[in-house]
Amino acid sequence: MSDPTRFLLAPLGGSLGGADVDLGDLIERTMDAVILIDTGDVIRYWNRGAEVMFQYTRTEVLGRRVGFLLPRDLLDRGELDWIQGRIDAEGSLCNFTTRRVRKDGVERWVSLTRSVLHDTTGRVIGSSAVFRDITEEREVQEELAGARGMAIVGEMSVALAHEIKNSLAGISSAIQLFSRSLASGDPQRAVFAEVSNEIRRLDETALDLVRFARTGALRPRPTDLEEFLGAVARRMDAVEDVRRHLIEIDVSPGLVATVDQELVGHALQSLILNAAQATAEPARIRVRARRAREALEIEVIDSGSGIPESLRASIFQPFFTTKSRGTGLGLSIARKNVEAHGGEIEVETSLGKGSCFRIRLPAACAE
Repeated sequence: MSDPTRFLLAPLGGSLGGADVDLGDLIERTMDAVILIDTGDVIRYWNRGAEVMFQYTRTEVLGRRVGFLLPRDLLDRGELDWIQGRIDAEGSLCNFTTRRVRKDGVERWVSLTRSVLHDTTGRVIGSSAVFRDITEEREVQEELAGARGMAIVGEMSVALAHEIKNSLAGISSAIQLFSRSLASGDPQRAVFAEVSNEIRRLDETALDLVRFARTGALRPRPTDLEEFLGAVARRMDAVEDVRRHLIEIDVSPGLVATVDQELVGHALQSLILNAAQATAEPARIRVRARRAREALEIEVIDSGSGIPESLRASIFQPFFTTKSRGTGLGLSIARKNVEAHGGEIEVETSLGKGSCFRIRLPAACAE
């Protein structure tokens, strides 16, 4: 330990509870990062906790000004001067949440306590800085805040969706009534038909909001997958964007799964619609189910344009869409429904060659 460090730590020696304690050794071995800084902002002490937290050895930092630990944006904003002003005025700064940069360039969230240091005559000789890494704690807090926010959005969505659906039902009835009063060749019938189509689209959007916000217990039951997937395919044949494609079902013989048919069915409908919209020309959409490693896998495979790498991390996020129409909830609802079964959904994709969305359900769902 250098002479300046010994000078700074000497006043801390003493006893605690009648037992001799080497406070210098205590500070050296604590897992918090402890740094002692002189009045010129030069680092004079750097404990083992600081070496672990910031990845710099003591030799690399002693004698350097402390600013190199700050991210560029905080340095440019004058955070060091602001901190110095606070401890000059109040003597300390406690549990200040900020960011610092490790040797490898990774930023970490830290809780900083900075206090003025005096010598035995009362003269200010520098300050101490104690850092505690709170990155993981902050991430958990952000996740909880996000979950609370989504819960609020869910409640609002359900209330809004019900109001929209009630109003749409009244409008749809009025449109049908007016349409029936027109002659069969009246050009206004085409206008009413288009309005009815838009009403159905809005009604489906409202229903998506309810599906996204849905919570509650699963209603699983044994399901013959060949029959079930065939029924899903027949329903999708009635959808405009899907009917021009051929849906091909490939299921291992006798494969039965215990699932909530409504949730899994809606997830598959979303994946089939997504596959159809990704494929410009009429083509095959394959829906394949099989056992895999004591689990159950259901795949929806298309030969469309694939998903650009820049979008792959976002496609399952709520309200994300690249289409001119739609809520952007289809894939997020699909993932939510699959995860409700303890499963997961993933995608393999190649630009210009297509995508494979894979639902993987746990062994408990497979019979």
